[in-house]
Amino acid sequence: MPKIIVDFLKAYFHSGNHDKSQRYTPESMYQELVEEAENNNNFMLEQVPKVETIRNWISKYSSAMKKDISDKMLEKRE
Repeated sequence: MPKIIVDFLKAYFHSGNHDKSQRYTPESMYQELVEEAENNNNFMLEQVPKVETIRNWISKYSSAMKKDISDKMLEKRE
């Protein structure tokens, strides 16, 4: 997956963490990426991942974020 798409997915993910009313679903992330591809030419429409791929990315990214936060908290305690 292109880095620019990952950057957009991270932004969508974190906007939901910042404000629960701004939470994106995998389907809404997909739709935002399609609109971005069609309107701004940052990447091609063919590069937009499927909803299931986005769902898997969210799961992996969420797990990685939780581990990172846990590691940082443990470092502070030491």
